[in-house]
Amino acid sequence: YFRVIIAMYFRDGATEAIQVAPFYKYVLLAATLLTLGLGIAPGLLQGLF
Repeated sequence: YFRVIIAMYFRDGATEAIQVAPFYKYVLLAATLLTLGLGIAPGLLQGLF
């Protein structure tokens, strides 16, 4: 079963780089930092309001 999966997803010469726009990289970074920040200090957002 795993041989079929490995053969399908890891074929030689079939790799293709995923292109991501720079704007989306910044959005992903901001969302990651916001999620980590709220996970570490959840009272931070509550203190703003």
